[in-house]
Amino acid sequence: MPDTTIQSVAKLTKLYIDGNYVEPKSGQKYTLYNPSDGSVVSSEIPVAGQEDVDAAVTAAEKAFHGPWSKFTGAQRSACLRKLAELLDEKDTLLDLLTLDTLSTGNPVSLIPTREKNYIMSQLLYYAGWTDKLRGDYLPDDDGFVKLVRHEPLGVCAGINPFNAPVATLIMKIAPCLATGNTIIIKPSEYSPLGSLAIGPLFEAAGFPKGVFQVVTGAGDTGALLAAHMRIRKISFTGSVATGKKIQIAATQSNLKRVTLELGGKSPAVVFEDANLDNALTWTINAILARSGQVCVAASRVYVQRSIADKFIEGYKERMKAAAENIGNPLDTTTSLGPLVGKAAFERVSKMIERGKTEAELVVGGVRHGEQGCYIEPTVFLNPKKDAQVYKEEIFGPVSVIKTFETEEEVLEMANDTEFGLMSGVFTKDINRALRFSSRLESGVVGVNCVSYMNVQAPFGGKKSSGIGREFGEYALRGFTEPKTVLINLTYGYCFSVTSTTLGQPSFFEYFNLSQDTEAPQYAYTNRVIGGLNGCFSGGGLLGALVGGWACDALGRKKTLLLASPIAILGGALHGFAVGILMVIIPLFQCEIAPPAARGFLVSQHGIVIVFGYATAAWIGFVIVAISLVAFDTGSPRVSSLASLLMDRVGRVKLLTIGISGCLVSLIFEAALSARYIGTENSSGLSAGVFFLFLFISFYGCCIDATTYVYCTEIFPTHIRSRGMAWSLAILFATTIAYLIPAPTAFAQVGWKYYLLFIILTVINIPIIWTFFPETKGLALEEVGEKFGDDVLVRPTNITTEQREQLHKAIKAEKSASESTPMENMSA
Repeated sequence: MPDTTIQSVAKLTKLYIDGNYVEPKSGQKYTLYNPSDGSVVSSEIPVAGQEDVDAAVTAAEKAFHGPWSKFTGAQRSACLRKLAELLDEKDTLLDLLTLDTLSTGNPVSLIPTREKNYIMSQLLYYAGWTDKLRGDYLPDDDGFVKLVRHEPLGVCAGINPFNAPVATLIMKIAPCLATGNTIIIKPSEYSPLGSLAIGPLFEAAGFPKGVFQVVTGAGDTGALLAAHMRIRKISFTGSVATGKKIQIAATQSNLKRVTLELGGKSPAVVFEDANLDNALTWTINAILARSGQVCVAASRVYVQRSIADKFIEGYKERMKAAAENIGNPLDTTTSLGPLVGKAAFERVSKMIERGKTEAELVVGGVRHGEQGCYIEPTVFLNPKKDAQVYKEEIFGPVSVIKTFETEEEVLEMANDTEFGLMSGVFTKDINRALRFSSRLESGVVGVNCVSYMNVQAPFGGKKSSGIGREFGEYALRGFTEPKTVLINLTYGYCFSVTSTTLGQPSFFEYFNLSQDTEAPQYAYTNRVIGGLNGCFSGGGLLGALVGGWACDALGRKKTLLLASPIAILGGALHGFAVGILMVIIPLFQCEIAPPAARGFLVSQHGIVIVFGYATAAWIGFVIVAISLVAFDTGSPRVSSLASLLMDRVGRVKLLTIGISGCLVSLIFEAALSARYIGTENSSGLSAGVFFLFLFISFYGCCIDATTYVYCTEIFPTHIRSRGMAWSLAILFATTIAYLIPAPTAFAQVGWKYYLLFIILTVINIPIIWTFFPETKGLALEEVGEKFGDDVLVRPTNITTEQREQLHKAIKAEKSASESTPMENMSA
C-alpha cells in the first residue's frame, strides 16, 4: 500500500482551472471524512462558486476556439494514448484511486484488475475513434449532394458520482475530448481527490490548457454548471432526483444537451435450465460490487420455482461468506468496504428496518462492527408487491428474491418498475434468451450475465433510468452536433421562379438525354436550356434590330403602322402566357404534382408557353386581346407612355425613374423569394409566387420603358440601326454568359441572384445620370455630335438669326397651304 496517496492529500486544496491549481474565489472549503472510521481526510476541500465556474468556462472556450480546435484527429488520439501511458506508469493510477478510497471506502483490491482495465480500455478505445467518426453521404438524385458531418459542441461539463470517481471521469472525458470538445468535471463532493490529482497529467499528455478542468463542491456547484449559458452539454451520472433538476436547469438556461445515467432496480431472471453456479456468481457480484453502491446492482432476483430452493440456498451461503471479507478498504485482502458516508448508512439502515416488515429477512440486515459505515450483505425473500425494498433503489448490499412459475409472469414482474437500466437473463435456451430479452424494458440486457458494461456497446437506461448513452460510438454522437452541407450540382431550370424546389431527375428519363460524366449533374442539359433561353432573348433584340432598319428605310410613321398590329398580336400572346401560364404552372408544380413528375413539368414549361402562344392565336383571341393588351409590357400603350414621359421629363430622368422602379421590384422579388420559396407553408408559397409574378410584371414595365428609351427614342432615326447594333452586341455577351457559367442563376443562388441585379441597378443610376447624354431640346446635329456621328450628321454653319427666319417661312407656308382649296392642292 503506497504512502504517497495519503501524503498528497494536503496538496489538493485548490481548484484545477486553466492548467493551474487556484484558490476558490468563493473562499469556501468543506471537510471530507473517511467512511471506514469517521476520521477527517481533509478539511480544506475547495468549493467552486459562480466566479470560479465562469473562469473555468472562459478558459474552456479559449481552448476550444484556440489551439484545441487546430488539433487533428491523429493529434487528439496521441494525447489520449499519452494520457493512458502516463496513468500506466509505475503506481500513478494506484495512487489516484487510493486517494478516492480514503473518502469513498472502495477497496484498493479492485484497482489492479477491474478499475485499471475499465479506465485503460476507455482511453485506448476512444483514442482509436478520433479520426473515424463517420459522417454520411446521401444520393444526389435530386441534383444536390447531401453531406452530413458531426461537429463538436464546444464547452461541456461532467458531473460524476462517488462510487467510481476516476473511472466515470474517464468515461466522460474520453468521448468528449476525442470529438474535439473541452470539458469541466465536477466530481462528487464525497470523492474529489482523484479528480483533482489527475489534472496535471492532461497537460503532460499534450492537451492544451483549458481543455480539462476540475471544479469541486456539492449540489450548488453542479447547479451552476447545469444552468450556465455558455456550457453546451451536461453529462450526469447520479440519482433520478438530481437528474431531473439538471434537466430542468438545462432547459431553462440555453437548452444544452443532456446525457443522464441515473438509478436502477435491475432484475436478474434465472430460469430452470440455467447454469446455477454461473447465475450465483454473477448475481452475487452484481449486488456486492462497491457494497451495492452501483446503479446496475442486481437488487431484484427472480428464480423459477422448480429450482428456487437450491438457488436460494446457494445465494444465502455466498452472501453470508461475503461478510467475512468486510474490512479496511486500504487492506488488499478486503473485498467489501463501507457505505460512502453517514447519511448513506442511515438511509440504507432505515430501508432494511422497514423491509423486515414487508418481506422475510434471511441474511444480514445488521451493522458490521462498532465503527464505520459498514452493513452486512442482506437478503429478503418474497416481498410484498409494494414493498419499499422491492420497488425503490437502495444503493447498498441489499437484494430481494422472488419466485415465479411462467415466463409471462416473471416478465410482468421484471417490467413492473419505473427503472429500466440493466437486466439479466440466465438460461441455456438461446431462443428463450432472445425472445425474453426483446421484451424486457431496459437499456442493457445480459444473457447469462448481469450488471456488466462494455466500452464498445452503448450503455444507458429507459424510463426513469436516464436519457442518452455512454460508451461506444453512441457516446461520441452525444458530444457532437450533426451538420448538413447541401451542394448544388444543378443550376436549375430556366423557366420557373420556384425551380429551386422543383428540380427533379426525371428530366433525363423523359428525354433520354446523355450527360457528361465528368461534369456536374445536369450540366449538359442546363447549357442546352440556357442556350435556348439566351437565344430567345437574343431573338427578341434581333427583332429590335430589324425594327431599327425598318425605321431607317420606311420612316417612323410607316414602321409604327406596320408594327402596331404585330404588337397587338404579340402582346396578346405574351400577356396570355405570362399572365396565365406563368402563374398557374408553378403553383401546379409546387402544390399538386407528385415529386417524381415535377422535373418533367418544369422541363416542359417552355414548351407549354410556346404552345400557349399558338393556342391563344386561335382560341379566345378577341377576348385575350381586349383584356390583356392594355396591361402587357410590350403594348403600344406602354411605349406611348414612355414617349410622353420622355418628352415631359427628359431621357435621363425617365431612365432614372425606370431603373428605380426596377430596383424596387427587384428588392421585393428578392424578399419574397427568400421568404417563401422552399417553404412548407403552401398558402404562403402560393401567395409568394403570386406577388413575385406581380413584381416581375412591374419590373417588366419598368425595364421595357427603359429599354424603349435606350433602343429607340435616344437614337435619331438615321442612326437607330447603330444603336440597335450596340444593344445587340451587349445582349450577345449576355447570351454567352448564359451558355458558359449557368443557364439560370436564380435556381442556383436564389435571392442572391436578385441581390446581384440590385447592386448592378444601384450602380447604373449614377452612371446614367453622370455620363449618359441628354437629347431633350437639342438640335439634330448636336445629338449626332454627342453620339460621334460625323458621317451621317454634318453640322451646318447657319446662324441663329437665319434659323429663326427659316422657321417663320415654314410656318407661313404651312398656314397658306391650310387655307388653299383641296382641288388646288391636288393639282
